[in-house]
Amino acid sequence: MSRQLGSLVRAPSVVSLSNLFLAPTSPMSTLGFSRGMASEKKKARKEKKVFNNPVLPPVQERIRQLTMYKWQVHDLRVQYRNEYLQKVEAKRAAQAAKQEELQKEREAKHVEEIKKKQERAKRAYEAMLVLRAEKAKRAMEARQRFEARGELQLEKARNKLANNALEATTWAIAPDDAENMIQEAIMNPSPPMFDNRVRR
Repeated sequence: MSRQLGSLVRAPSVVSLSNLFLAPTSPMSTLGFSRGMASEKKKARKEKKVFNNPVLPPVQERIRQLTMYKWQVHDLRVQYRNEYLQKVEAKRAAQAAKQEELQKEREAKHVEEIKKKQERAKRAYEAMLVLRAEKAKRAMEARQRFEARGELQLEKARNKLANNALEATTWAIAPDDAENMIQEAIMNPSPPMFDNRVRR
């Protein structure tokens, strides 16, 4: 009985030892088991990441469509960039043409203003020459009138001197006659012809 019990008691220990050496929970087998579990978990994670929806197309098709979408977006961006650059270049060309046209207009206006100024200066110079000629003519006429007036006055003075000389020679009397006239005036005084009294 004791043997049976002993055997019964020892048997589980042997089994447990055998299980200890052969079970996957042993130190040697745990490492491989953990690695296997880790790889299975990674696979499970990878499989979980893939969204298998029966409504959607397969993964490869979705990847192809996404790639095509990205390339389409890239092409659209390139197209938009090219269109934008073309617009910018066209705008710059239009601005340059406008600036060139404005510059030509300014130059033409400047040339026209210069011509107008030259014409005004020419007209002013011609008017000044006319005024100078008129002024010189008036000065010459005034000088001629002055000379004519001087000659006339000189002629009048000469005539007056000649008349005075003629009168002097006409009224000249002898000294004896003058003395007789003085004596007669003394003997027969007469009132003066002019009143020379000073009136206050």
